[in-house]
Amino acid sequence: MAIKRVRINTRSLRKRRRLTQQQMARKARLSKTTISNLESGKQSKIELDTIGKLCEALDCTPNDIFEFESGNEETLLQTQRDCLDEFIGSLEYDKKFRSEDLDQDLAGKIKK
Repeated sequence: MAIKRVRINTRSLRKRRRLTQQQMARKARLSKTTISNLESGKQSKIELDTIGKLCEALDCTPNDIFEFESGNEETLLQTQRDCLDEFIGSLEYDKKFRSEDLDQDLAGKIKK
């Protein structure tokens, strides 16, 4: 059974309230960098105090802030590869599919 990943969903809540990242940062008493990093996924660990500040600034509950990511990254990348397969041509993989190899493999096919 795959482990579901949880992600922070403050961007859509912030936009519904017509707040910029800077405005939300001021309301939450956090830095704009923190807000940006949370929304972009650069920062995935979050302290309970920060959750409380976000909830206060967005007038919501912790349940509103978090959501499960749909699907896992490897499945998504494999689906993208399958779609590109028809466009670029047949990609031969005699090895286990690794997302890190996708760009290099595609570049090699394009150069041929």
